[in-house]
Amino acid sequence: MPSRRPHHKTRRGCTSCKKRRIKCDEHTPECHNCTKKNLTCSLLTLVPSSRLLSSSSPTPVTPSEAVARRIFVFHRTPESPTPTISTLSSLTASFEHCFSDSPAFFQSKGKELIHHFLTKTSTTLATHSPTQQVWQVAIPQIATAHPYLIHGIIAATSLHLSELHKEVEAKEAFANIAARQMDLSLSNYRNQLSNITAENCNALFTFSILTTIYQYRIFRNESAALLSLATQKDADMPLVAAQLKNVSLGLLMNMRGGAKAVLNPSWSWISKGPLADLAERKWWPTDRTLRSPRHFEEDHRLHQLKELWMIPGQPYKNEHDVLQTALQDLRDTYALVAQLTDDSTVRAVSCTALGTLRDRGAIFKWPIGLSQEFMKLAEQQHPHAFVIIAHWAILLHRNSDLWFLEGVASTFIATTASLLGKGNRSYIEWPIRELGLQLPDGL
Repeated sequence: MPSRRPHHKTRRGCTSCKKRRIKCDEHTPECHNCTKKNLTCSLLTLVPSSRLLSSSSPTPVTPSEAVARRIFVFHRTPESPTPTISTLSSLTASFEHCFSDSPAFFQSKGKELIHHFLTKTSTTLATHSPTQQVWQVAIPQIATAHPYLIHGIIAATSLHLSELHKEVEAKEAFANIAARQMDLSLSNYRNQLSNITAENCNALFTFSILTTIYQYRIFRNESAALLSLATQKDADMPLVAAQLKNVSLGLLMNMRGGAKAVLNPSWSWISKGPLADLAERKWWPTDRTLRSPRHFEEDHRLHQLKELWMIPGQPYKNEHDVLQTALQDLRDTYALVAQLTDDSTVRAVSCTALGTLRDRGAIFKWPIGLSQEFMKLAEQQHPHAFVIIAHWAILLHRNSDLWFLEGVASTFIATTASLLGKGNRSYIEWPIRELGLQLPDGL
């Protein structure tokens, strides 16, 4: 009778192999058994993040899967707040149901994606504590009943991860995931927009915000490509300018109309529901009194813009009222931001160049309130309308350390510069200087 093959006993195998009563090869960062079964291997927690970042997957996977696997573990940081077990469990179950036909890494890494949203991405979407609670508690609970919102959350989370990582491979992998998830969710979202009810309005409102965030990055990338093209000697500058205008208008229309399409017909439900703190800001100060010499100086700069169209001896035009209303609203928004800005920096994600803005939602008060008449002027490439837009972009720039706003302000200012021409560029001297923007010679 042949003797038994000698073997080495070990108690260091992963949890999944122990439960299944099979031998674990202890391969790190994930054993081969877990990899084949698309299970989360407990050995991941035993490997330092520095090794995970440089290790390769033990079985052939796509570049997207390989990048995602090592990054999810990297983001389990001790300083991150821990989501409640019930919230994480219910979200993970809904996540796995939504992606039952998706690639393997979605099945095994769903918890990590949701964890990143709860502890990282959600905290960047608001600075005011009650509003942060909406993103971290109320919205995840709403999402469990609306699969398209789950897709939207994963799209935003993947886009956030794309921005966080420096490697081109990682950026592209997560950007592709974000695009795919957004595509999966849009048809259902659009279908439900035609029948807004008390049951779906909160999910629709949340998704409208996520799509706006997604569009920021899409338009930013398009603008960067156009500005790069403008530096080339043989660039078709009229075409570049026209496309820049389209990008700017797309951004502005998305900010103005995205959430309003849901809020207007469902305000009575949303304002009394779990998203009330997100939809309205009753705590905003009504006092717009300017507080410092800097505030007075900036308001004076804005006030002087009316001299562009209010020229003595020139005939009055109806568009003057439209421009004046938009300008007055912009001055009011600057005053509100001043009231909400603390002089000391609390956290980098909400830091402006001049202090800490307690609620970034204040800077979007202006585009959301724009009239249809003003939008028509912008569509007609009215230079004075874009001059006002360029001065609003300063507020965007002061919050551009936020991942989804970075680079957006320069799009509006570059568009305005292309419409004005070099001879009238002094109209936007302040915005250009504020951003430190180097415009292409041909623009």
